[in-house]
Amino acid sequence: MTFADLVAGTPIFVDANVLVYHFSPHPLFGSACQQLLADIENQTLLGYTSPHIVGEVAHALMIIEALSLPGWGVINLGRDQRSQTPEKTAARRPATDSFPESGGRHLPIPSSSPALSAGPHA
Repeated sequence: MTFADLVAGTPIFVDANVLVYHFSPHPLFGSACQQLLADIENQTLLGYTSPHIVGEVAHALMIIEALSLPGWGVINLGRDQRSQTPEKTAARRPATDSFPESGGRHLPIPSSSPALSAGPHA
């Protein structure tokens, strides 16, 4: 099954990889993820995610962005960021800010969720 096979009105949980592939955009999966999020924005599909996923996406996109900056690479990712002025960082709007605007919904995950309290899977 692919995203194109989803029936209109289907509620789906949008995991981090879909959002990362959409916002990066990924050369192989980017267009399918962009279409999926467009379908959610147009309310053809009902998209849901959780705050945990949004945080994971923000972290992944920061790493992708850091790797694309001059002087930053895998070796330099931990370098001191004092050269980043507030003006430089404030000018960038996090990609994750646009998810709620696009019709996406956050699903709260209660701490009493059986999936969280059951412990490791056997």
